[in-house]
Amino acid sequence: MTNDPFNAREIPRWIDRTRSDHRFHASLRLDRLLNDWPEAIQTLVDQGLSVDAELSGSTVAELRHFLDEWIARMKPLYMPCPSPPSSNFRTMMSEIG
Repeated sequence: MTNDPFNAREIPRWIDRTRSDHRFHASLRLDRLLNDWPEAIQTLVDQGLSVDAELSGSTVAELRHFLDEWIARMKPLYMPCPSPPSSNFRTMMSEIG
């Protein structure tokens, strides 16, 4: 289990609060959120959130709600966010604003 709230097979386990082994702690993977926004939008909409591609103020508020909810649900120790080798943090940050 990768602890990915964008993985259709994992979402039900976390929503049902099914844990496979209490010795292991959760991490909250966010790479799909940051690396594949179009796909992430669809997953978020499927989970009942109202989001748009332009990252409007209401979308940012919905993302915050989504993250708060998953953090409370999973109680992760860390949040890994792998990015492709071609990514450039400075470029990504300048595009955000």
